[in-house]
Formats: sequence, C-alpha cells, structure tokens
Amino acid sequence: MAGVPLAFLCALALALVATPVAAWAARKLGILDFPAPRKLHRSPTPLLGGVAVYFAFSVATLLWARPVNDLHVVLLLWGAAAFALIGIVDDVRSVGAVKLAVEAGVVVLIVWLGDFRIGLPWPFAGHLLAVGWIVGFANALNCLDCADGTAPGATTVSAVALTFFAILVQRWAVATAAAALAGASLGFLRYNFPPARIFLGDSGSLMLGFLLSALSAALALSLESPWELAALGVILALPTWDFLLVHWRRYRNGLRNPIQIMVSTGKDHLPHRLLGAGLRPHEVVLRICGLSAVLGAGGLGMALWGPVGAGAFAALFGGTILVLNAGRSERVLLEEPREFPKPSSGRPVRGTHEI
Repeated sequence: MAGVPLAFLCALALALVATPVAAWAARKLGILDFPAPRKLHRSPTPLLGGVAVYFAFSVATLLWARPVNDLHVVLLLWGAAAFALIGIVDDVRSVGAVKLAVEAGVVVLIVWLGDFRIGLPWPFAGHLLAVGWIVGFANALNCLDCADGTAPGATTVSAVALTFFAILVQRWAVATAAAALAGASLGFLRYNFPPARIFLGDSGSLMLGFLLSALSAALALSLESPWELAALGVILALPTWDFLLVHWRRYRNGLRNPIQIMVSTGKDHLPHRLLGAGLRPHEVVLRICGLSAVLGAGGLGMALWGPVGAGAFAALFGGTILVLNAGRSERVLLEEPREFPKPSSGRPVRGTHEI
C-alpha cells in the first residue's frame, strides 16, 4: 500500500521538473499552438506537455507498481505511449478522421490482449463496449481540453477518485497507476493553470483520456455489483456528459455524418460556456475541478453504500448545481453557449485555448 502515495509523489516531482523541459523542447522544435479564430489563446504556446506527463506517469508506475505489476499495467503503459504518439502526429500535422481509426485499432489490440471487458450477458459484447468506452472517453477528455487547466485539473481529481476506488476493491496495481496519473497531472497543472505556459496538446489530452478510461475498464473486470459499475461511470461523468451533449447539439443543428460530428470543433464545450457566463479562466478551472470532485465523491459513495450512496449523491450533485448557478441566469450545463464577454481592460483574454 505504501507504493500508492509514493507513486503519486514521485510522479508529481517528475512532472514539475519535466514540464519546463518539454516546453523548451517544443519551442526549439517549433511544435507550437498558434492563435486562430476558433482558438482562445493569443500567443504561440508549446504543445508537448503530454510528453512530460507521460514521462512522469510511466516512471512512477514502473518504480512503484513493480511489486504488484500485472498485464493490465503493462498494457496501460504501451497504450498510453501509442495515444501520445497519435496525438503528437496530430499536433504536428492534423490527420482528421484517420486518428480515430488508429485509436480504435490500438484499443482493440489492448482489449484483446488484456481481456478488458464490461460485464454483459452476450458474447464479446463486453469487449466491444470496452473498446467504445475507451476510444470515446479519450476523445471526450480531448474535447474538454479547450481552456487552460481544465483537462489536467479534471484528470487529477478523477484519478484520485479511481485510486480510492481501486483500494476499496483491492486492485493495488491499478491504484498505484491511478495515483501516478494523479501526481503527473497535478505537476503539469502547475504550468497549465491560467495563464498557461504550455498546453497538453492532443498528445496529452488523448493520453490522459485513454488512461482514465482504461483504468476504469481494468477495474470493471473484478466488479460484480451493478452499483460499483455505475460508480465508475459517475466518477468519469463530466467529460462524458459534455461530449455527448455537445455532439447531440451539433447533430440537432444539422450535422449528420458521424465522422464529421466526431472531428468537428467549436466553442460550445463546458469550459466555453462557463467563460461565456462571465467566469474568469481560473474560476472555470476551479468549477471543473469542483464538479469532478463531487462526481468522484458520489461515485465512491455509490460503490460503498449502493442505493443509499446513489441517493446521497443525487442530493449532493443537485445541490452543487444549484450553488454553482446561484445568482446567474445561465444554466451552463444545459443551455446553448453564449458569446464570450470582452475583458473590461479591452485586452484579449489570455490563457485559454482550444486544441
């Protein structure tokens, strides 16, 4: 059990050191995110933050998960490296829908080798659901990475919740990997908090999404209670809800091709809506983290107490939404996005972006 907090601290320290190095390398190599009409940042910003996060995560996991290492942890490391590489290619040269096909191929291989599946009574249905879940969630977190600090902040909180969940079900290798992911994300957040000095890029946001969803799929293998399965979904509900809601709106607004829907971009995700409601960039990060914390606590409550925990979570989540929207007419979790307000100084808003 001592390996869990040590993995967190090791990954945190490594990310704090490696992230400035990654920013320096990105500037030297010219791997920068340049301002554009659909983006929110106003100056070229390094994009290799995902490399620093992967380095911190993988080293900490290999060091502290070794006594309890299993096939799933090895597959997580290889899969994360593959998703980071896919993201780097997309950062350097946008590859569009090809990215989704490659992601699906990687996940199919990992699910087959690791026998990742979600309990369903039909043959191979659990494996197909695991593939869809991992690919879909990886892209959902990539979409949430549309403002400074939102994706690493949400990942840090959700990974902490998954760490405690894994401890509850005695999955120590998964707990160690989740703790390392939380530490690496938190260390990177030090440099990505508004105004960001480096971005995750697709290499980082896709990788973080893959790791969170793959860790949850690994945990699902040992679960028998439907409440525990539902709890995993609740812990990771924020990016999932945002992804589904935004793409449903785009479908409703006339975009019918599924591939076009998946690769479409815009300023209509939750961080955009919070900015449009008048929040400052750092307030957006804090609200994203706060919602993730409520969902994480609710998921752990459901895992521990079943329907009683579900009822308590419903009350807690409903109260949180009321508090977050107190004094505002915008229901940012549900309504259409609004235009971003211009800062009172007349200067452009810095520290926010869209990948």
